[in-house]
Amino acid sequence: RFVRGTRISSPEVMQAVLEASGYVRFSIESALQRRPSNSVSLRTPNVVSGNFFTAQPVGVVEGVDFGYTGKVRKIDVQKIMKRLDEDEIVILSNVGFAPSGALFNCQSEEVASSCASQLQADKLIFMTDGEMLADLRTRTIMHNVPLRAAMEFLQLNGQASPYDANASSTTSTSTSTMTPAKSMTQQVDEPRAS
Repeated sequence: RFVRGTRISSPEVMQAVLEASGYVRFSIESALQRRPSNSVSLRTPNVVSGNFFTAQPVGVVEGVDFGYTGKVRKIDVQKIMKRLDEDEIVILSNVGFAPSGALFNCQSEEVASSCASQLQADKLIFMTDGEMLADLRTRTIMHNVPLRAAMEFLQLNGQASPYDANASSTTSTSTSTMTPAKSMTQQVDEPRAS
């Protein structure tokens, strides 16, 4: 069940999220370990996943208890950067850990955008199972977001712009863990000339 676009995560939903998240994580790790049989490279990439961010419950909003639905509390930027500096591939799940050890079902898009913002990524690419970026004012699908519009959005939401003088070249991706089906790519990119 969804309320205002946010899933209410009951214990049953949370169990399904954990199972799906684990399945998707291992599928991604397996795919990244495969090499063509004629590959001359003996090195396979080191893939890591874990508690790279902490979460907190959404809680009760306007009388609606969101159960195990969570939101990002903090991204452990140093831990992620250490792994990336060692040429490792970091996989982030939508399942967040609270400092108490409780698990929360966070929105993949929020995890990815928070991570990309705090890592000062140059680009954020979403690959999901059909969810799309929509302008809620006009109810239209947005396939590309001009850099200027993305920066204005971050500033309006009180977040530092990831495009300051010290921006890095890190790219962040998010894979939805609910139902791996069709893919759609959306990105924040420079505006294109018409």
